[in-house]
Amino acid sequence: MLDETELLEDVASRIWFTYRKGFSQINGNGPDSDQGWGCMIRCGQMLLAETFSRLYLKRTFKWDSPGNTGNPYYWKILSYFRDEKLAPYSIQQIAMMGVSEGIQIGKWFGPNAIAQVLK
Repeated sequence: MLDETELLEDVASRIWFTYRKGFSQINGNGPDSDQGWGCMIRCGQMLLAETFSRLYLKRTFKWDSPGNTGNPYYWKILSYFRDEKLAPYSIQQIAMMGVSEGIQIGKWFGPNAIAQVLK
């Protein structure tokens, strides 16, 4: 069983995503915030980021300190999720893939939709 310090280190080492605003507009004229519709997309991003972390960094990876530059794989994983058009798992890419699943940009994704898009 983890003691309190180990538990805090473990939680601090997970990659978290939340609503964002001020990113480049989706498809050039879409929203620049995902408030109110991006929660399932952010959950899907976290799930995929955690999968990449466990695959490439292993479960034992710990973020040592705020000044730690960390493992280069950590930064590579984060780069996949940047809120910019060219990042493969960005809000922009996911929203555009959602269009192919019949979900308008700025509309909520359900759990199955985010799973299909990330697939």
